[in-house]
Amino acid sequence: MQTICYTVTVHSDESIRSMVSNCLKDLGGIDQLIATGSRILLKPNLVVAKPNSSGATTNPLILDALIEQLMRTSPHEIIIGESSLIGDDTMEAYKISGV
Repeated sequence: MQTICYTVTVHSDESIRSMVSNCLKDLGGIDQLIATGSRILLKPNLVVAKPNSSGATTNPLILDALIEQLMRTSPHEIIIGESSLIGDDTMEAYKISGV
C-alpha cells in the first residue's frame, strides 16, 4: 500500500471560491486529482439538520465552488450523497443547511 501525503496552505482571508481554487492548486490542481470522465461522489457532511452557520454542516458555497472546479474535468457524473444521523432527517438537513 502506498501512502500519499499532501500539504495544504491555509487560505482563510480569501473568498470561498478563491480558497477552494487555491487549496486545489496546492494539491497539484484539479486535473491532477480527478481524471477526465470520472464518476465523482461528494459527501458534504449534512448529517444533522442545522444551518451551515452552526459549523455542523458544510457551507453550500464550498460545494458550489468545488463542483465548479470539478466541471473543468468533464466528469461523467457528479453525485451528492448523504445520510443523516439516526433520528435525523436527511432531506431536512439538505433544506436547512442551504444545499
